[in-house]
Amino acid sequence: MNLPMVPLDEAERDELDRFLLYRGEAEIDDTYVEGRDEGILTLSELDGFFTAIVSGPKEIVVSHWLPAVWGDVEPAWESAQAFERIFTLLSRHRNGIVASLLYPEDVFEPLFMEREVAGKRHIIVHEWCMGYLRGIGLAQEFWENGGDEMLGLLMPIDIFTNDWGWKILERLNEEEKAVLKNEIAPAARAIYSYWLARRGICAATF
Repeated sequence: MNLPMVPLDEAERDELDRFLLYRGEAEIDDTYVEGRDEGILTLSELDGFFTAIVSGPKEIVVSHWLPAVWGDVEPAWESAQAFERIFTLLSRHRNGIVASLLYPEDVFEPLFMEREVAGKRHIIVHEWCMGYLRGIGLAQEFWENGGDEMLGLLMPIDIFTNDWGWKILERLNEEEKAVLKNEIAPAARAIYSYWLARRGICAATF
């Protein structure tokens, strides 16, 4: 299937976000096992996941990334058409990220969540960052070839995903945290460019 490399519109994003959150609700409740991987549950996490798998050192085929979206429990599909609809939305979102990263301008932006508390808007980035790390995990050994340079590029993403990072963040004020959050998008673009060059792929022929 030849799917266009265009972003989902707002209604399609909402549809996919709702599906990820509520998919397989009955199956998960009936067969819950502590520690089970429930897969990707938000559109923000999916966005980070796809950004990593299209930016990394090797191609990740659909037969590898799709099970990672579902986790340990694949949804119980009502019909082949229901699966095809969701798969199309997933693939188009992935392709839209590729298209945005291909532009030399700063077109790409992560899809962060937002929350309003006491009339103030807060940008929530940790789910996107966790999704990015999940994507890295599909080809961890290849990412490790980036060495210290890659560790440095990943720092703005990694700091929002683990205990050592949260200890640092707890000591920062909101303005300082905002500065770190603003470094995530440039870091993701730099990582994409880093691996693109080392994979020997010309952007014009991607």
